[in-house]
Amino acid sequence: MPKAIDPEEAINAYVLRVAINQLPDKLQRRLRMFFFHGFSEKEIADIEGVSQPAVHYSLQSAIRQMRYVLDI
Repeated sequence: MPKAIDPEEAINAYVLRVAINQLPDKLQRRLRMFFFHGFSEKEIADIEGVSQPAVHYSLQSAIRQMRYVLDI
């Protein structure tokens, strides 16, 4: 039997998706790769041909922007 959907979890997931979608494409991509697909900063850097510190800075920037949008 399928698990019942918790309305609060559904709302939280929607709000999170909206916040992520407001980020610039590069930040969205790196955030999703890191948090949802489990890539390390180094792996993302290698895939994108950039330095690991550049990826780290992007992730920190994405988190800061999302905190601002979500007011947390």
